[in-house]
Amino acid sequence: MKPQHPLWEHINIHWTAASQPNPGAIESATQLLSLLKQRNRAFPTDSDRGYWPTVSFAWADSDIELEVFDGSFELQVHPETAQTKLFNVLEFDADNPEDLETLLEMIERHTGEAL
Repeated sequence: MKPQHPLWEHINIHWTAASQPNPGAIESATQLLSLLKQRNRAFPTDSDRGYWPTVSFAWADSDIELEVFDGSFELQVHPETAQTKLFNVLEFDADNPEDLETLLEMIERHTGEAL
């Protein structure tokens, strides 16, 4: 079931009503989408339920995925040249403005450019 906020309108949702992320994760994800829009950053193209009841975002043609928890974010960077399934995970606190700024900059860096 897609969140009713208009920011989610063009994101492909791959979770079902029976296996949705928790409401806090959806709220944190919506706040992130608002920041991305305000700063003209690329929006994720797809969203799924993460391993925990989190929101997982992916960007087309990008080497990153973002797992959104209630109050925090984990950015997963998958190196293009990796021969294994290893990847880097960077954690960000949703209440820390410096963390959010760094996260937004990393999203821009890994998705190519700002909108």
